[in-house]
Amino acid sequence: MTSHVPTAAPSVVDIKSASNKLGVSCRSWRRLVDAGLAPQPVRLGRRVLWRVDELDAWLEAGCPSMETWEVQQ
Repeated sequence: MTSHVPTAAPSVVDIKSASNKLGVSCRSWRRLVDAGLAPQPVRLGRRVLWRVDELDAWLEAGCPSMETWEVQQ
């Protein structure tokens, strides 16, 4: 008998997952981030990751510029 343990959704994602979530290429996502138009990543060692809850909230808000987004928070 095998027990099924539900896996939790990740709380952070890499650039590939973040860009897929937005429907853009990794290169386009990086440009948005570098231009201050998308949420900034967190760094864990050498890994560059984005918080899923922040990406979801940012998307729900209509993808505002980071200047507007920070005021809304």
